[in-house]
Amino acid sequence: MRFFDTQLALGSVLPLADGALFLTSEQPPFGPRAYSVRRAYDNGRIETVGDFCSYETRQAAEVALQAARSIAVADEL
Repeated sequence: MRFFDTQLALGSVLPLADGALFLTSEQPPFGPRAYSVRRAYDNGRIETVGDFCSYETRQAAEVALQAARSIAVADEL
């Protein structure tokens, strides 16, 4: 995460029954800073939801974050 200068997008954490969803921004060596949706589990595992650095703006990433939350909550039911 240090290589990409990963930063947690403040205010982006959405709690789930078994962890949380959140946004990060990364600065790849080959282009501009971009955003990723992440899922953290209670056991400490963190996964990227979708593709790494797939959102050019925070606004686009926040839309994807809400969509991921809807899917995750539906899966919990």
